[in-house]
Amino acid sequence: MDGMRTRQEKVDHLLATGIRNRWWCIGPSAMVQDAPVALTRLGEELVAWRDETGKVNCVSDICIHRGASLSRGRVHNGCIECPNHGWRYRGDGTCAEIPAHPDARIPKRVRIDSYPVEERYGWVWVFLGDIPESERPPIPSFPEYDDPDRRAINGTFTWNTNYGRVLENGVDFAHAAFVHPSFGNRDEPAIKSYEVTTGEWHAQARMGMRPPPYKGLWRVKRD
Repeated sequence: MDGMRTRQEKVDHLLATGIRNRWWCIGPSAMVQDAPVALTRLGEELVAWRDETGKVNCVSDICIHRGASLSRGRVHNGCIECPNHGWRYRGDGTCAEIPAHPDARIPKRVRIDSYPVEERYGWVWVFLGDIPESERPPIPSFPEYDDPDRRAINGTFTWNTNYGRVLENGVDFAHAAFVHPSFGNRDEPAIKSYEVTTGEWHAQARMGMRPPPYKGLWRVKRD
C-alpha cells in the first residue's frame, strides 16, 4: 500500500515518475489577470486566467473542437472562450457552453486537460504531473516570504541552458565571489560554515558570504 512506503521508496518513486510530477512556479501572481495568458512549460502549451472569484485556472491551450488556441480568446463569465466558435471551458476543463447549439446536451468527454493550481508567496504554482494527489510533494517552503521584516525582490532571467546547469549554478555558492563581483567579494571568498537540514521532500541550508567593499555614499552609510 502507498501509505506503507518508506521515505526512500517515496523519493525513488517520485524520481521514477520524472520531473513533471512537481509543483512548477509558472510566474508571479500579478502576471495572471482577467485576460488569458499563454504559457509554455515542460513543452506543454498552456493558458491561465482568473475567473469571477479571482481564482487562477490553468488548462491546455487548445480547443477540443477545431484545435484553436484558447489563449487568443477571452474570459467570459469565468470561462475561457475559444476565439473561433466561442466554445467555453471551465477551470476544470469541462465544456460549459457551445453558443451555436445552446440547447444541445454537452457530452462529458468534451473537455480539455486541466491542472491543479495554487497561489503562494506571490507566485502561481501548477502541478503538471499525473500522480495521485496523495503522492504529490508539497510546494517548497519559503517562510521568508511571509516575514514582515523582509522585502522580496523579484526578477526574470532567461537562461538558454539545460535545467541541470541552472540547478548546479544555484547551489554553487562559492562561484559568486569571482563571477558576480557586484555582490561577491573576491578578496574574501571563504564560505562560512553551514548546516544542511532535510525533510521528507527537501534539503536546505543557509549560507553566508562577505559582500564587496561599499563605494561612495554606500561606504559612508555602512560606516
